[in-house]
Amino acid sequence: MRLLKIATIILFLSSIFAGQLLAQSGPAWLQQGNLQYADKIWAFLEIPNTNIIFAGGRSDRDEAGIWKSTNGGQTWEQKLRKWYSSEGVRQFAFDESRNLIFACISNVNGGYDLEWKTIYYSDDLGETWKYIYHPAQLGYRAGAHSIVLLNNKLYVAFEDRHPENGNDYQYIYSADLLRLDISNANSDYWYWEHCMHYPELDYIMRLSVKDNKIYVFGKDKETDGIRIFIYNTETMGKTASNLGTIQENEKTIKLLKQQQAAFNEEQTSGTTPENIGGEVR
Repeated sequence: MRLLKIATIILFLSSIFAGQLLAQSGPAWLQQGNLQYADKIWAFLEIPNTNIIFAGGRSDRDEAGIWKSTNGGQTWEQKLRKWYSSEGVRQFAFDESRNLIFACISNVNGGYDLEWKTIYYSDDLGETWKYIYHPAQLGYRAGAHSIVLLNNKLYVAFEDRHPENGNDYQYIYSADLLRLDISNANSDYWYWEHCMHYPELDYIMRLSVKDNKIYVFGKDKETDGIRIFIYNTETMGKTASNLGTIQENEKTIKLLKQQQAAFNEEQTSGTTPENIGGEVR
């Protein structure tokens, strides 16, 4: 009888303790939908007053991917899939006044769809996506890590990568803040501006906006720490240098591609001053 009383007391105390734990626990998570081919998701964008949600990240381990849901995340459809990026889409920006969606892609590798193309945008709520060539000065493997929209200008944090000494695995890294003026109705005449270079950083991790100032969070070049800079758009923005319109930039990059293709063909055919027409003389 004594043992029965002890067991009853233990059971009673256990029920109280378990009840307290349940009362303190948060709401349960409900898995919603299936992002087909998604390997890593970095960013979400919810369109106000709709059931539309976008997810951005990496698809199948080596592609940039964007997925769209029209029912609040219950089901998803992939809308963008491009080679080759080891990280994929890192962030979205939304221009609500014109229903323009922007996405940035980081860690681009050469030889595939994404050379020179690290910014994509959609003007039909994500059904189709168009690319924007980033400035030719950045090189074909530059990656965009973060984007924010402020006063008709898209600010983009770029990581510039240039191979040195013919070794693709050794790079000079450069952290740059650029902006794209999208105030013109014709996207061909949107123009790039260079705002700031951050030699103290390996790369810019994230941009954030408050009170018309852009906060730049980046990885310190000398340590594993994070450094924070403030870019005042009202004062420092006046010193930004113009890098040309989208249309002008596209012409420059197409010319560079033609020159590279001609060089590659020459190397393949073996045409050199000592080896004219591919025949040794």
